[in-house]
Amino acid sequence: MPTSRTTKRLVRPARRTGPAPRTGAVVAKRQPKPAKPAPKKKKAAKATPSQMLPGWEQVASAVNNRRKATPAPLEEKTWLAISTPKFVLGLLAVVAVFTVYVGHVHATQDLLAAVQAERRANHRLHLQYNRLKGDFDRATGPALIYERARALGLEEGTTFGPTIQVEPTQVLR
Repeated sequence: MPTSRTTKRLVRPARRTGPAPRTGAVVAKRQPKPAKPAPKKKKAAKATPSQMLPGWEQVASAVNNRRKATPAPLEEKTWLAISTPKFVLGLLAVVAVFTVYVGHVHATQDLLAAVQAERRANHRLHLQYNRLKGDFDRATGPALIYERARALGLEEGTTFGPTIQVEPTQVLR
């Protein structure tokens, strides 16, 4: 039963794969039509600005050509074809990496603060060591020892004792 919306179905003839079957009739080959010579272009006079604007046909053909060249619809793009669970997992992965990065930055800053505190403590201890060593050297230095010896009644002599000579027979091997 025909309706108002009938569709026409085009059927393509089957291709012949082999030579045409021989029949008794001879068929004349079709001769190509001779090409028409191209019309000669006339020299155009200088166009006014209103004549240089494109016509409606040119604008319409440019719009149609642009529509044909448009990319595929958004539904066919791969980044929109990602399923929701994959998107959520990807988002969680990005958040986890960002959280690890921020935690690493804070841990590095804390470690740097600890290292700087230890450097300050090391410097303080070196200064204290140098001060105590100076105090010890002043307490055990020759000037103080000579002064205490004089206080005890000892006198400073010009000779310090006999010179020690080592004989060759006493050399240890």
